[in-house]
Amino acid sequence: MPQLQRLSLKAQVYEIIRQKILQQEYALGEKINIDTVADELKISNSPIREALMMLSQDGLIEMVPNNGARVISFSEEGFHEIASSLYVVLYGAYD
Repeated sequence: MPQLQRLSLKAQVYEIIRQKILQQEYALGEKINIDTVADELKISNSPIREALMMLSQDGLIEMVPNNGARVISFSEEGFHEIASSLYVVLYGAYD
């Protein structure tokens, strides 16, 4: 029988924000306002800041000095690079 895991508040906030990014509820390049998230989740800022640092380490957001957290964005060139890389990987897996 699988063990149930208790997730810390930081981990729960991480998952909530991560899902919002992946489901495009936060647009590319959009600023994530800590106070707004705190109001939505009815929690203090500390676990949100910790979760944002984790998301930054995962490359989903960037921390902009004196400006806060922002969802990463891609240039058109960067997007084509990623698409080309995926094509190579998928084509190689098909072969």
